[in-house]
Amino acid sequence: MTTLLDKARTGRSNALANRLSTQSDCTVDIGTRERFLAPRRNESLPFISARARF
Repeated sequence: MTTLLDKARTGRSNALANRLSTQSDCTVDIGTRERFLAPRRNESLPFISARARF
């Protein structure tokens, strides 16, 4: 599972690098970079289904 997550993050990093290299001034704000490279979900919170909440 961690290997797949690492591959996904690497893919996003490569996509960001390609995006930066194709821009004319190669600038991107910090917020965009953080959103692009952030993990997809917060894994510290346990999953509770909607049915189990009630």
